[in-house]
Amino acid sequence: MCDVVVVQSALRLTEVLKEREAQIELKQLREASECGDNKETQAKLREDYEHSLRIDIAEKQKARDAKTKTVEFQKAQYEIMIHCIVCSSTPGP
Repeated sequence: MCDVVVVQSALRLTEVLKEREAQIELKQLREASECGDNKETQAKLREDYEHSLRIDIAEKQKARDAKTKTVEFQKAQYEIMIHCIVCSSTPGP
């Protein structure tokens, strides 16, 4: 159970750091658009920003999927353990 909490905390920290990086990129994009009319630079910054967001979303989905699989596996282990305890505690015929 403790391992799950550690993993969840690490995932949250990772998400917070990635969100901060995205905010920094957005700030750079805004500053670039305010500094000049270079359309190519603005388009490139926008494209890079959107690409990083797509990557972040995909990584978050992978992390959620992995967490879900881990939880399902742990539930199955728990159910097997309970079944073994119940079966071993009942007297045989």
